Amino acid sequence: MIGFIGGGNMGEAIIRGLIQSKVYSPDKITVSDVSKERLEFLKNSYNVDITHVNKNVVKKSDILLIAVKPQIIEKVLGDIKELIDKNNHVVVSIAAGVSVGKLEGI
Repeated sequence: MIGFIGGGNMGEAIIRGLIQSKVYSPDKITVSDVSKERLEFLKNSYNVDITHVNKNVVKKSDILLIAVKPQIIEKVLGDIKELIDKNNHVVVSIAAGVSVGKLEGI
């Protein structure tokens, strides 16, 4: 399972690519976002699982893609860090300008 925290344009582009290339089927993708409208759009467009709760994404996923704006990444990671298991999760961030060191330190 792959989970997306953040369902904006960049997250959507990756979701679309994963589905179109058949790397992941929609039933193996979960997305969280603060916008109910955005989540409904992603559900209707790609038939992915949606939630408003970031922790639900972490619990369901072994690959976690963080696709949020850099200015909120600390808050997002702070909310989910106790659920991330370094032995069982692969965490990928597409937040511009956020170093790996910063991610590991959060």
